[in-house]
Amino acid sequence: MLTPDRNGRDGTTRSLNTSLNREPVLTPLPTLSAYRADLDRYPDRARVAECDGVWIVVARAVEQFLEVDAAVRSTMSRELGDNLVSSAIVGTSTSPPHRRERVVALASALRDDRDATGTAEVFDGGVRVAEDMEGAGALHLAFTMLAHLRAGCPGIDARRHGLALSMQGRIAREMGDLDSAVELYQEAFAMAAEQHDDHTLSLVAHGLGGIALARGNLPAARAQYQAALGHARSAGAIDLEGRAHRGLLVVEAKAGDFDAALRHGWAAYERSPGDRNSQAELLGNLAGLARECGHYAASFAGYSLAALWADMDRVRIPALGGAALAAGLEGKAHRLRSLAARVKKDVTAAQPFELAQVLLDLARAFDAIGDDAASDFAVRAEAISTNHRFFELEHEARELQKRVDRNARNLTRAPLELSTPAFRVLDSITALAAQTSSISALVGSTE
Repeated sequence: MLTPDRNGRDGTTRSLNTSLNREPVLTPLPTLSAYRADLDRYPDRARVAECDGVWIVVARAVEQFLEVDAAVRSTMSRELGDNLVSSAIVGTSTSPPHRRERVVALASALRDDRDATGTAEVFDGGVRVAEDMEGAGALHLAFTMLAHLRAGCPGIDARRHGLALSMQGRIAREMGDLDSAVELYQEAFAMAAEQHDDHTLSLVAHGLGGIALARGNLPAARAQYQAALGHARSAGAIDLEGRAHRGLLVVEAKAGDFDAALRHGWAAYERSPGDRNSQAELLGNLAGLARECGHYAASFAGYSLAALWADMDRVRIPALGGAALAAGLEGKAHRLRSLAARVKKDVTAAQPFELAQVLLDLARAFDAIGDDAASDFAVRAEAISTNHRFFELEHEARELQKRVDRNARNLTRAPLELSTPAFRVLDSITALAAQTSSISALVGSTE
C-alpha cells in the first residue's frame, strides 16, 4: 500500500518529525475538557447529542479506571459495578437502541473486568462507543476515549490497536488536522503491515485517500482508494469494498470521468445492503452524475429514491432539490410544481442552509422551463443566504437572478455517450424507482 508524504504525494513512509515549525500532533484531553472542546464546535447547541451525559460518565470512568494500577482497578471494578450499568441504562433511555446497547455493554465490561487487565471486551466496547461519539460529532471526546483505551489496555493485540489508531486518524482528518491524521495513519499502517491485517490496511488506505483528496491530489487519492479496495477484497470485507468504491466515485467525478464514477457508485450501492441512509446518499450522488451526463430521467429517478429513503435532512433535502432540478431540465412542469409544494411543506426556516440550497435548485428548475417563479425563488434564496452569511450561496443566487433577468435560460445538454456498464447503472436506477413506485410517491403522478 502507498503511504503519502505530508503533502499527499505518493511515496514511502518517512519520518515526519523533520519539518520546521511543526505544530504538535493532536493530543487527547481530559474527558470534561474534551467535551467542552466539542461544544465549542457547535456554538448554537446546548449539547452535542441526546446521550452526552452518560457518554461523559462512561468516558470519565474509562479514564479513571485505566489510569490507575491493577490493585486499585480491581477495587474500582467492584465499586463501579451495577451503578455504572444502571446509569448507562437510565442515561440512554431516549437514545437509539444501538447506542444504548453499546454504552451498557461497555459499562458491563468494566464491571466484569475482575482481573483489571483492560480486557478485549472493555477495549472493543470502548471503541464502539467512540464510534457513536464520532458519528454524533463529539470528535474530541471520541479521540480522547480511544487514546485512553490504547494507553490503558497494553495487553490488547496489535490488530485492535491498529484499528483504534486508524479511527483516531479519521477523527483528526474530520477535525482538519491532516498532518496529525497522516502520523496516526502511518503508525496504524506499520502495525497492520506487520500483522498482515488487510482489514486495517484498507481502513488506513481509505483515510489516506481522503487526505490526498482534501489536498487536491487526485492521482494519489485514486491510488490509495484502489489500494483500499484491494485490501478489502483480501480481507473479504464487503463494507470496506463499498467504502473504497465510494472514494473512487468521488475521485472520478472530480476528474470528469463520469462513466467510471457511475460504475464505482453503483458498486458502492450494491455493497451497502440494508443501510437505507447510505444507499440514499449514494443514489443522490448517482443522480447528480446522471444529471451531469444529461440523462435527466435517470437523475429524477435517483433523486426520488434518495428523498424517500433518507431519514437524514442533509441527504433528504438536497435530494428534493435535485429532483426538482431534474424535473425542470426534463421539462416536467407538473412534477416540478408538486415538488415545490412539497418543499414548502417539509423544509422550514429552522433549516436555513438546506432551505437556501433547495430554493436555489427550484429557481434553476423553474428557469429551465421558462417560468417567472424562478426569480422569486432566487430572491428568497439570496435573502436567507445574506441573513445567515452563506456567502457562496448568496453569490450563486445573485448570479442566477442576473441570468433570469437577461432571459438567459438554463439550457439542457445532450446526453453523453456512456459505456454499456454505465448505461446499465442508469437503467438499474430507473428500474428500482419503478419497482418501488418512488416517483408516484414523491410527486403523485408518473407523468
